[in-house]
Amino acid sequence: MASVESPVSTTPIWILWGWSRTFERDRFCIQVFIATPVSVACAVYGGFVWMLIAFFVGFWPFPYRARWTAEGLEVSWLFVRECLRVADIESARLRTGVRHLPFFRRRTALEIELAGGKRAVVVAPEDTLETFHSQITAALRVKQ
Repeated sequence: MASVESPVSTTPIWILWGWSRTFERDRFCIQVFIATPVSVACAVYGGFVWMLIAFFVGFWPFPYRARWTAEGLEVSWLFVRECLRVADIESARLRTGVRHLPFFRRRTALEIELAGGKRAVVVAPEDTLETFHSQITAALRVKQ
């Protein structure tokens, strides 16, 4: 009997804007081409209350989700997925006491240096960041 592998669960994270143009473009397109027309249709056919509900659900800041796969760190948001491949990662480090947003201060953040001078900053609970950091550094050691 073949063993059935359970799916890898994802973890909620926040990843700061600017790490991938295609990911952010696709996320923007979902909001503009799906959430906005649904809100307008609700305003026309369902009334103002339904429009407000559709608008707030469509533009709610759903958290990003992440999981470690054989290829690298897979980041998703609703229907949009992209992978920070191990081949593209140059280094990863945990930083403490850094404010990445003016209104939100986290004690620890994971900074991932990507090829081409890009940087991905992941904000999540410390145990999640430590897990991702150890997985990335282990994969980078194997890559070298």
